[in-house]
Amino acid sequence: MAGSTDALEPWCRVLLGFAEHFRTSSPPKIRLCVHCLQAVFQFKPPPRVEARTHLQLGSVLYRHTREQRAGTDSPGDSATTRTGEGLGICL
Repeated sequence: MAGSTDALEPWCRVLLGFAEHFRTSSPPKIRLCVHCLQAVFQFKPPPRVEARTHLQLGSVLYRHTREQRAGTDSPGDSATTRTGEGLGICL
């Protein structure tokens, strides 16, 4: 089992290194980071590598989408959505 992990290590390191580079560049290139993380799955990595990559991918996507939504929502928008006002319902 250790032999198969050693054989996969170089390509895994390269893809994860590229993903980290794209994530930390200024400005961050999230799309390229996500592509690199998804490319790891094409090579059927060992379960530990696959689980860690899923975690990293989910974390990047969560942070990126949260930042996108935070910039578009205003407190008034979410308040009217929760109360049902502003939905175009006429009583």
